[in-house]
Amino acid sequence: MTLRKSLLALLCVCVSLVAGAQDIDSMLNRLSRDYPEEVVYVQTDKSHFVSNDTAWFKAYIMQNGIPSVLSTTLLADLADASGKLVARTLWPVLEGSAAGFFSLKDLKAGVYQFRAYTPWMMNNDTAFFFRKNIVVVETGNAKPEGVQFDFGFKMLPEGGNWVAGVVNNMAFIVRGSNGMPVQVKGKVVEEGTEEAITDFQSVHDGMGNFLMVPQEGKTYTAIVEAEGKTKRFPLPPATNNTVSLRVQQTSQQLLFQLQSAPMFKTLMPNITVAAYMNQQLVYKAIAQVGKLSEGISGRIPLKGLPTGVLVLTVFADNWKPVAERICFVKDDSTALPLLTLKHDTTSVKPRGLNVWELNLPEGAAGNLSLSITDADRVPGTELEENLLTRFQLTGELKGRVYNPGWYLSKPYDSTRKALDLLLLTQGWRKYNWEVMAKGFYPPIRVKPEQYLTLKGDVSTASGRKSLPNQELMLIMAGKDSSKQILTAMTDITGTFKMPGMVFFDTVNVYYQLNKSKGDAKDVLLRLSPSVPSLMTALPPLAEKNAYFLEDTAMRNLALNRKNIFDRLYGQKGVLDEVIVRARKKSPLQMIDEKYATGLFSSDNATSFDFINEPPMGMMDIFQFLQGRVAGLQVSGMGGNVSLSYRGGAPSLFLDQMPVDAQMLSGIPVTDIALVKVFRPPFFGGAGGGANGAIAIFTKRGGDGNSSVPGLEKTTMAGYNQLKQFYSPDYELDPEANPYGDFRSTILWQPYILVGAKERKTAIRFYNNDVTTRFRIVVEGVDAEGRLLRLEKVVQ
Repeated sequence: MTLRKSLLALLCVCVSLVAGAQDIDSMLNRLSRDYPEEVVYVQTDKSHFVSNDTAWFKAYIMQNGIPSVLSTTLLADLADASGKLVARTLWPVLEGSAAGFFSLKDLKAGVYQFRAYTPWMMNNDTAFFFRKNIVVVETGNAKPEGVQFDFGFKMLPEGGNWVAGVVNNMAFIVRGSNGMPVQVKGKVVEEGTEEAITDFQSVHDGMGNFLMVPQEGKTYTAIVEAEGKTKRFPLPPATNNTVSLRVQQTSQQLLFQLQSAPMFKTLMPNITVAAYMNQQLVYKAIAQVGKLSEGISGRIPLKGLPTGVLVLTVFADNWKPVAERICFVKDDSTALPLLTLKHDTTSVKPRGLNVWELNLPEGAAGNLSLSITDADRVPGTELEENLLTRFQLTGELKGRVYNPGWYLSKPYDSTRKALDLLLLTQGWRKYNWEVMAKGFYPPIRVKPEQYLTLKGDVSTASGRKSLPNQELMLIMAGKDSSKQILTAMTDITGTFKMPGMVFFDTVNVYYQLNKSKGDAKDVLLRLSPSVPSLMTALPPLAEKNAYFLEDTAMRNLALNRKNIFDRLYGQKGVLDEVIVRARKKSPLQMIDEKYATGLFSSDNATSFDFINEPPMGMMDIFQFLQGRVAGLQVSGMGGNVSLSYRGGAPSLFLDQMPVDAQMLSGIPVTDIALVKVFRPPFFGGAGGGANGAIAIFTKRGGDGNSSVPGLEKTTMAGYNQLKQFYSPDYELDPEANPYGDFRSTILWQPYILVGAKERKTAIRFYNNDVTTRFRIVVEGVDAEGRLLRLEKVVQ
């Protein structure tokens, strides 16, 4: 059962309905319908790198508990510790996921910030973007010198209010000047005295809490001691015009208590208590304001709720929130689908062959990514953000979470207290309920569009007069000499928009007007960015010095780079005699590299070279393909041709642009350079390319010149050029890597797509020269939104 279905089923049981109080229902329904929330998680091949490394990653995008179908583009930024952007990238989204990489060439050692989001997510608070620190390591001193210890003490009362005359629960979190947690102990005193009203100490990662009944008009101070240093922090003044909210949770239910000072008043006689998960209402009750001073208790049954973050909000007049609490719900009745790994053929010998088998649980088709690293040179991921923590916990939190992987990696009973403290110390105000109750919802500044959008303003060459209702001819020329001819019609304002484009790297766009009279070249085209992006820098990190080596695996990773240099260059700084051997590329490989780019460069295809081996006597391309590709059936001819490949109609492309069969049938075979029939799935096809694709590439000029004489031009940036992870095959090329193979990431496969019936997939790779223990991390989701994860060390 999906998350949405689980919540709706529970709502029928839990909601306490009161006539005339349906506003929270309609607001949440509209938010879910018109403002669905996307959450991004990114798996990297590892978290620690050396200079000139490549950071590989796979992003998963979820919406209401299932893979998102809303966004088709992912933006990924890399910034240094100060927040300055060092790289901005753009990647196509396929099957609710995207794969990419960052080149770390020439980056200095330090902590770098990884930020990932979709254009649709820019409509909401940027605090919910995915963020992760990656480390470029160096050898040297374990700790920076000259940094004096200091710490900060942040307090947050449960429910958001510090209410006079009632029992309050005050949570706190302590961080050192380096951003790391600090364990503390202390006491609360009244102004003018040093006698403790209550004592406290941190419980986990600098977090803790204490109970207290503050009195109106009195001033209190927390005296905190950490690592021999004592500091004083004033508590907030207690108020009597709001509501205290306290929560206790068991495995079966969530108990809440509301209380206020006797003078608390509202314009309305009742308050509303509502609980919701993922924009779905799961509980609602009405309480009388007059009974708040005595205390009001309620119970929310948790049976049937999925694992995740639940928000409990108390509303007063005109849907003004007066208290709020975040809780974590753990569904023990539903176990995570189990991934299993068989590794019968395992070799830790230098360059030994490993053949493993990954088995998926029964159910829907799965979309997975896999990383295999050297377990002795790369730190483990046990404490890092992972697929489970992101989609079940931290994706709903604004604040940074230290070691998020710890909270869900252990039995829930052993982490429940610490997890509750984490939620108590997180700030929260996701929606402006008062404004939405009046019918005013946040504007949608960025609308979801299919992939890249070619858009711009068209005017006369002087730029003084727009050109409405004009047909524009466009020629997009890539660096690989490919060309696409397009036509666009401007609207009454002189602008045009063509969504659904997929191209890589930077292209030149040549243009002129299509007109029979006048000057067709009296035109100026100003292109807009193909995808809106966030241009702001990231907040600076407190833990800028965290890359100094204290972890053994990190030290080994950095020293490994030095050892490689010493082995290559020795003491002389000069290489010995080098003999380079390389395999000559076939004519088909050379044609493929010249014409096919991006997703179309995949070798998961049957290819035909029409330049070096031109077909003879063929009327059209479909006549040629018939009988030459296993599983491809062609019926009819000309404009009435129909195709079936592996049980369905394949996607069709001409020079990497989607076309129909009628257009392809009209292409002379003599004009074709290359044909590629991609086996399913082909990610660039409609619906994920479940039935494969046929791509036709037409011939270009032999000189490779992509310019178009006589036309004006501008440039446009597309998706970042895709790149394939290097995994040597020592059976085919036993002399590869003659200076030694010291890869710390041994295998990276961003896309492992497994069908609902074919639940087994083979993993085949060769070891490097030094690894004796493999760490394998597999993460992914299936079509029903079930989360899949496996982390294991094999030796």
